[in-house]
Amino acid sequence: MSTVPFQLDPQLPPPKMLASLPAGLKVVALQGFSLLSELSEERATSLVEFVREAVIAHGAVDEEKTASDFGLSRTQMGALVAAASLMAVAMSPPREISAQTFVDAAVEANVLDRKDSGAALRLGRLVEAQRPAMRRALHRARMLAEVLPVLANVDWTVDLRFGFENDKIDAATPIAMVFLDTDRHGQEICFQITKPHLERLIQELGKALSRMRLVEEWAERRNPA
Repeated sequence: MSTVPFQLDPQLPPPKMLASLPAGLKVVALQGFSLLSELSEERATSLVEFVREAVIAHGAVDEEKTASDFGLSRTQMGALVAAASLMAVAMSPPREISAQTFVDAAVEANVLDRKDSGAALRLGRLVEAQRPAMRRALHRARMLAEVLPVLANVDWTVDLRFGFENDKIDAATPIAMVFLDTDRHGQEICFQITKPHLERLIQELGKALSRMRLVEEWAERRNPA
């Protein structure tokens, strides 16, 4: 599920703030808001929680599984997440507008169809209820992005390289090509990696993940929610 980067200017009135969004995001958000009426209360709550997790992880979440859990295509899920993310960010610090204010502004800015405003308001009430948790999520995301670029997406493919001897194939070996995208424009990394190096990398990343979980547990004990 692809994402469209955007920024909101909190100094603008809500309708103008939303009207300044990229045209592509407006179209995707309209599609996403149109799907809200099909969600149960439980699914809508899960959507807000998913958006909060995505904010902390800078988008590094299992999008395909989430789409499957919701019974939607990846395109539909992407539109739904874009709409919910737009709402969550607009209703978060520093402005923290209300759900009703967001809905009214979104309709005026042509980001939300009036017929979908009831379902959008219901989602907005859930965002309001989780506002403290969203506040913490945004704070953590900003902390993580303070020093270096943050990994935003990983793509990979496996290639097969052939060796030749006297115009005949005498060997073949697989190699993985990895593309790392970050949250900073123009700062992407592309590299190839052999199977032994990939296995070692996975082991080392597993160790790093274990230590990050230990740190999270330690922080939660010291700063309970």
